[in-house]
Amino acid sequence: LVEVTLRDAADALADAATFQSEASAALDRGDQDEASAKLGHALSTWQLVGDVVEKSGLLLGVDPGSIAFDVGGEGRDGKACIASLQGRLTEVAEALRASDWAAVSDIIGLDMDEEIAAWQAFMHAMADRARA
Repeated sequence: LVEVTLRDAADALADAATFQSEASAALDRGDQDEASAKLGHALSTWQLVGDVVEKSGLLLGVDPGSIAFDVGGEGRDGKACIASLQGRLTEVAEALRASDWAAVSDIIGLDMDEEIAAWQAFMHAMADRARA
């Protein structure tokens, strides 16, 4: 069950990517209302993914930060993945507070793509651990 849940959550990140892209496009058009709604959906998906990773780690008796994996031929671990996402989300929050819509658009439309790929690989590595 843990393995399937992790893989499903990894797949859900494709939806987050779509919402992020749509939010970025809406900001580029000046449609802050649509961007806000799309960004809200993306952030809800990220929250779900974070909860799945945390709870899966507890059920497996493993620290998610200790999970090693490769993404794009580069070795990573869960700790770095978590820290990177936290940094990106902090950047989004700061840009939103500053009403810097161009920065928000760049972060969610470009930079967060790296997070999607890394987190999908991270969750698949955790799922592999659950299966073992």
